[in-house]
Amino acid sequence: MKPSQVWLDLLQEADVPCGPVVERSKVPYEPQVVENEMMVPLVHPVVGRTRIIGTSVKLSESPPVELKPAPTLGEHTDTILNELGYSSERIAELREAEVV
Repeated sequence: MKPSQVWLDLLQEADVPCGPVVERSKVPYEPQVVENEMMVPLVHPVVGRTRIIGTSVKLSESPPVELKPAPTLGEHTDTILNELGYSSERIAELREAEVV
């Protein structure tokens, strides 16, 4: 059994597109992933500092997309219910009844 670098060298010498298999835990720190901002740091209100998948499509003349943490459970409940036509009083009643 030969180390993977031996095989990579042979394949690259033969002009075969190839690369090493990287451990999943190390992928966010691979040079190409870092350079292309495919994983970006973020502060989550529950988890704290973490890394999330960045924007996969980057266009030179478009502004970057603002990345936000995933919402916490129920974070947008009132907003969504308001948009669906529920009054603040009705939402309070639903909360009191432990429906939401």
